[in-house]
Amino acid sequence: RVVFEGAAAQLPNEAYATKVSRIATGDWISRKFFDAARSAGDDKRTETGGWGGKKGGELRIAVCSQFVLERTACLVDGSGGVEVRFTVALPASGRSIEGIWCARVLCERALDLALKAVVAREDADLARHIASVIKQRSLRDA
Repeated sequence: RVVFEGAAAQLPNEAYATKVSRIATGDWISRKFFDAARSAGDDKRTETGGWGGKKGGELRIAVCSQFVLERTACLVDGSGGVEVRFTVALPASGRSIEGIWCARVLCERALDLALKAVVAREDADLARHIASVIKQRSLRDA
């Protein structure tokens, strides 16, 4: 998991003002993380050389459906902090860990994907997503 304090995430106030907006923001960040991992190829398993060959290294987050639901893949708290949860297949060769590859996956790729999803974002796109979810909720509740 990667955790961003509120000051580091720099979310606009409307992104965490209400429970519905926090759910919408978490959904949006999860989708961005998923898209970034897929476009970079970080969600693909690497395999070479059979049982004893090098394998692993993929980063995956729960796939979002068309529904915006409260999920544990990305949590946004009331102060604007963000926690992104994902799985990592630690790289290994047989029963031996591939330390350099593992460090690259955890310290570079995972952080890069989280930064792309949380910090390097388009606030206008996020605001549209939040507004859409709020409208949906208000229509359902009416």
